[in-house]
Formats: sequence, C-alpha cells, structure tokens
Amino acid sequence: MPNEAVLNQYDKIAKPYFQRIVSIQKEANQLTKLRDTLLPKLISGELRIPEAQQQTEAAVA
Repeated sequence: MPNEAVLNQYDKIAKPYFQRIVSIQKEANQLTKLRDTLLPKLISGELRIPEAQQQTEAAVA
C-alpha cells in the first residue's frame, strides 16, 4: 500500500483525467440523445435542416 504522500500525488495527477472522462461521457450521452431525437425526424421529412438547427441550439443552451 503506498503511503499518504504518494496517494495524494497520484490523486493530484489523475483527478483531472477522470473529471475529463466523466465530462466526455456526459457530452457523448447528450449527443446520442440529440441524434436519436433528430435523425428519425430528418429521415421522415418531418423536420427540415433549419428547424433541426434551431432545436439543436435550444437543446444545447
């Protein structure tokens, strides 16, 4: 078992990477939901590109 100083140093180095991983996972989930919402509407013709842009901007804001 590493001593307290080594554990603290590891935490100091690794924590930003883990936070970035969590952030990227959240972003990927949001993009997946957005894709799953918009793609069927785009394919069916229910939604046009300008409307999709407006919905995308609203979802991101």
